[in-house]
Amino acid sequence: MSNAEFSEFFLAHGIDFERNPRSPLEVEFRRLAHKRGWTEKNGLFKKHWHECLVSELRFRFRDVLRCKTKHEALKALCDMIVDEQETEEITRYMHPINKTEFLKRMDTSSTKACIKILRRYGIINLIEWIDSQREQTYPVRFPSTRQYGKYTGHTKNFVPSSVIRQVPILKVLLR
Repeated sequence: MSNAEFSEFFLAHGIDFERNPRSPLEVEFRRLAHKRGWTEKNGLFKKHWHECLVSELRFRFRDVLRCKTKHEALKALCDMIVDEQETEEITRYMHPINKTEFLKRMDTSSTKACIKILRRYGIINLIEWIDSQREQTYPVRFPSTRQYGKYTGHTKNFVPSSVIRQVPILKVLLR
């Protein structure tokens, strides 16, 4: 099993921990927390969960974080979140005129355009996006921030803003 699917957090804390690259992030973290004795009661669970999220987000968005300018970073983020194969799947059954209009809106030549694309098509749950990257599937996309809010309120599956502050470029994805 390759360690390439995991962030430094799992490598640092899971020396004797058998990792499963197909398991969701939270499941793997809970297994590690149980093995290490991190509980809600002793306060270590939440602390290490935040560390795990920061590490995992930095690992998953490492190409974005290496960019020198904001525009390069936003373009890279756009390319990661709205990937080409998924765009092709979205446009497969569109009328050619609608498809052309859609692809024009997907142009990432300016910073403003990238932000607009991410605001429109980037309504995703970051934890589920991480899991989709590990499982090589598409993340669930939400048609509106209202539906996204309902979903995260119901599942309690969200990235705390304190974690996002440590990976600033991801603020554009916040709702």
